[in-house]
Amino acid sequence: MDYSYLNQIISKSEYVEFTEEIKFKNLDIVQIDWKNTYHKRINKLKNAPAVYCFCINNDSEIIYIGAAGKIKNNVDSSNRGIKNRLKASRGKDYYKKDVLTFRLIHEIVTQDKSSIVRYKNISFNSIQDISIHIIYTKLNIPSSYFEALLLKEFYTRKLNLPKLNLSF
Repeated sequence: MDYSYLNQIISKSEYVEFTEEIKFKNLDIVQIDWKNTYHKRINKLKNAPAVYCFCINNDSEIIYIGAAGKIKNNVDSSNRGIKNRLKASRGKDYYKKDVLTFRLIHEIVTQDKSSIVRYKNISFNSIQDISIHIIYTKLNIPSSYFEALLLKEFYTRKLNLPKLNLSF
């Protein structure tokens, strides 16, 4: 599924405050200074709860839908912002070390499956770019709720989840 379909839903939603996009070309990702390039772009974001979508090749395929922030038992939303989530661990490698988001993106683009155990059976065709679409939800709408709505919409149309969403 391409991002344009979800974007129609997002643009009409009463739950959305505003959106941002960060796009990385393949050449950005394979450069030596990739980690710094990634962090400079992420640091410019508003650090608030949000939903995010990873898309590849001019948004022709959504490969992940996630959220920063969650609902706590006391009905208060967690203030884990999008900046922190996009710098966080995506799992462990074979050596039990954290694989941070910038490294996951690098390994997706370069097709290096040496470290991410849980994604080892997932492959992509040639990747030209990766976009991260950030959807900031309104203050009273938990980002995890809006994430669930987008995943439901994706699943309803495709009868599966995005490749990197292993469960929901």
